[in-house]
Amino acid sequence: MNRTLVLIVSLLFMSPWVLAQPKVVLVTGASKGIGKALVNLLADYPEQYRVYGTYRTSVLADEKMIERLPMLYLNHSSPGSMTSAIETIRKKEGRLDILVNNAGMAVYGPLEELPDDEIRRQIEANLTGPMMLIKRALPVMRKNNYGRIINVTSMAGAFGVPMMDAYSATKFGMEGVCASLEGYLGAMKRSDGQSWDLHCQVVEPGFTRTDIKKSAWLADDKNLPDYFHAEWQGFRKSLDKGLKNGQPALKVAEVIKGMMDDEKSWKHFRTQTKPDREEYIKNRYGLELDATGKSLVIRPAGSENQ
Repeated sequence: MNRTLVLIVSLLFMSPWVLAQPKVVLVTGASKGIGKALVNLLADYPEQYRVYGTYRTSVLADEKMIERLPMLYLNHSSPGSMTSAIETIRKKEGRLDILVNNAGMAVYGPLEELPDDEIRRQIEANLTGPMMLIKRALPVMRKNNYGRIINVTSMAGAFGVPMMDAYSATKFGMEGVCASLEGYLGAMKRSDGQSWDLHCQVVEPGFTRTDIKKSAWLADDKNLPDYFHAEWQGFRKSLDKGLKNGQPALKVAEVIKGMMDDEKSWKHFRTQTKPDREEYIKNRYGLELDATGKSLVIRPAGSENQ
């Protein structure tokens, strides 16, 4: 067998990562906040990542971002836009390696006082929309036997936060979806008997310095019954303080990039963006936080040794 033929055969069986091609990444909600910080950070590492971002509004506010990286329209209320975004990447790149489900919004207030339409909008934006995007991304990932799904949830997805009733519900939901997926994605066997290299994990920011409040729906103080007043006012103060003094979006983005850089980060199903959250939550709220999420994922024996 001549050297040329040997080289061709070797390349055919060589892992794509041995060939050191950049991983193709899709980050939703990339026009602002954590998503914008993340795509700009990843764009600084073109040898590692080929990044695509998405925006939801009809016009991209920061048009300069288009000069830096591809930006695709994607709206969680439009299944067609999700299909189009995935198909655009598949046709241009031939694969999708990492999906960061970051886009979302917030509805704040006591459940009794939330309009039905706002509850539906919250669930569509933060739960059913991201689920449908995962559904569309997985077949593309499976074709190349590599995929990492990172869902940006929240500390409000690890424990219920009063007055974040609908928001917490969606973040709990995304953690549940991801835990279910992680229980079988990497454990299933291919026709050659090897495991699929597919995994799902979550990252849990706390308060972050973003403009989430601008797009949020908040209960109207004047229309709330008196018995909610004290709890609601306390929440509003906590929210304003948290958004003002919270973690910078870039710091959250750096944590997510660290998860992407580490091929085995999926073994820790949960990752918090601040250190020592387990101790902090216990001291402040008296709650036992499962920081790694080990209790949430039913994995077959031995799968963590892969």
